[in-house]
Amino acid sequence: MAEPTATGLVHNLDTDPNCLKQRESWRSNVTKTDDGHYRYALKDGQSNFSLRPSMTMIPEGGIAVVQYRGNNARAESDYPSDCTILSDNGWLLVVKALKNSICAIRYYSGYVELDHVTVLPDETEYRRMRDGYKLPAGFDGDTMPLMGGGRAKRHRLAARLRRSDWVVAA
Repeated sequence: MAEPTATGLVHNLDTDPNCLKQRESWRSNVTKTDDGHYRYALKDGQSNFSLRPSMTMIPEGGIAVVQYRGNNARAESDYPSDCTILSDNGWLLVVKALKNSICAIRYYSGYVELDHVTVLPDETEYRRMRDGYKLPAGFDGDTMPLMGGGRAKRHRLAARLRRSDWVVAA
């Protein structure tokens, strides 16, 4: 049986794909967790808090895929003219930048802990990543391309591929 041919590389533009650096946030309490991530929660006396999911600017038309843990954290775009939420299933948030933006996300309750972030230049790259890996429900920490813009630790698939970017098979 022949090996599948590569149709290209998927490159993560985020410089901290494992979310081990504190993100910019507003009106929030931030604490470092035991696993090295950060918990962002509503500050006392505030009605909402905002969080920048990516360390980098998301290009116009770009997609940010954010794996997170949360508790009653209802998300919406902080600046709807800058970005829009394409989907949020309670553990995976997909945001599209409508112009070059930080794509801040507003939360009204609960807390959020970011696990992984992938920033892609456009929807075509997002579909290539999603469809190339035959992942109908989205991504998780073992299937998101984490090796692009930053020096993230290798996970199972990235180590197996021995690449800094992921190869999408036909």
